[in-house]
Order: sequence, then structure tokens, then C-alpha cells
Amino acid sequence: MTNEVTIDLVKKSSAERMMKSHRARKRRREAREMKTERVERYYSNMKQLRQKYRKLRLRHHDDLV
Repeated sequence: MTNEVTIDLVKKSSAERMMKSHRARKRRREAREMKTERVERYYSNMKQLRQKYRKLRLRHHDDLV
């Protein structure tokens, strides 16, 4: 009788561990995706700003280059 109870407890704890692990992997994946998306938007915005300021510099015909 006690062997059956301990086997059930072991199965339950391993199942709980697997669920926690799955949730943790999911959270890490979502965090990674948000981080990469934010970085991509940052560099995209910076590229647009560089083009904008380059255009303004060329418009003023300054010798600053």
C-alpha cells in the first residue's frame, strides 16, 4: 500500500516539475521575443533618424560633412 502511494507522489511531483518547466520555458521564450522585437524596432528607428539627419545636412549645404 505504501509503495503505491509513494509511486503516485513521485509521478505527481514529476508531472508538476514538467509543468513548471514548460511554463518557465514559455516565459523565457516570450521574454526573448519581446527583447528581440524591441531591439529591432530601436535599430529601425535609429536608421530612420540617421537618414533624416543626413538629409537635413545635405539640404543645408554645410561643409561639415
